[in-house]
Amino acid sequence: MSAAPKEQPVEKPARPGGGLWGGRFDRAPDELFYQFQRSFAFDRRLLPYELAVDRVWAGALESAGILTVKEMRDTLTALDKIAERAASDAGWLDTSPAEDVHHFVETVLVEYLGPLGFKLHTGRSRNELVATDFRMFVKEAAQETRAAVARLIAALVGQAETSFSVAMPGMTHMQHAQPILFSHFLLAHAEAFFRDTVRLDAAVATADSCPMGSGALAGCALEIDRGAIARELGFARPTANSLDAASDRDFALDYLYALAVIATHLSRLSEDFVLFASQEFGFIVLPMSFRRAAA
Repeated sequence: MSAAPKEQPVEKPARPGGGLWGGRFDRAPDELFYQFQRSFAFDRRLLPYELAVDRVWAGALESAGILTVKEMRDTLTALDKIAERAASDAGWLDTSPAEDVHHFVETVLVEYLGPLGFKLHTGRSRNELVATDFRMFVKEAAQETRAAVARLIAALVGQAETSFSVAMPGMTHMQHAQPILFSHFLLAHAEAFFRDTVRLDAAVATADSCPMGSGALAGCALEIDRGAIARELGFARPTANSLDAASDRDFALDYLYALAVIATHLSRLSEDFVLFASQEFGFIVLPMSFRRAAA
């Protein structure tokens, strides 16, 4: 009776692009599914924030004894090269097969540094990475939006100051009610935009906690200074609860709500000017450059 043939080990094809997160798989993913679930096409905009977090994390790993000083410096140099090439080579990101922005950075680090490139992921998870990157993105976007709203408020106030003596009918339900000044009308819109800046400030405040050190959900086993990491990344504080930090996206909802109200206020202002520029009202005359040709 012959012995049963020994089972041959299964060869494990490389996951497209490689990566730390494919180690448990014994075959490559279906290509159509892989392309469907890739997020790099849109989360590539998080690259500047990802690189900022990576730089700070490299320093934290050096302080924890995971990286030597030379390894940290080599890693920082490689991260700077990634930033420089991304800024100078517009097509580089377009050709990458990376799954997401985290996978992209890891893959390029390994290309530049060899096995050392994998060490940067020690002690952290993509869960906390994306939460941190996203918070940094929302903070910056909200601050830029606030600056734009402030410029609009300044324009309304400037127009009010130059038309202080201009009277107009104040209306309720499209009926003449009480006389008002045109400046009063403009400043009413400015008040609404002032409230928008408060909502934007609130969105920044809810995003202003750093998740790094939360791990996948239960924290980090390494001796890292979460407060120092938060400060270096421009956050007011570290997050209080690791499980919540990995899953919280309320700050994004706060920003989206602020944007929705701003859009409503802009629409209301625009409609008022459309109405006032009509033949029926004739309150204002728009410059020729802002008129459309008759159909």
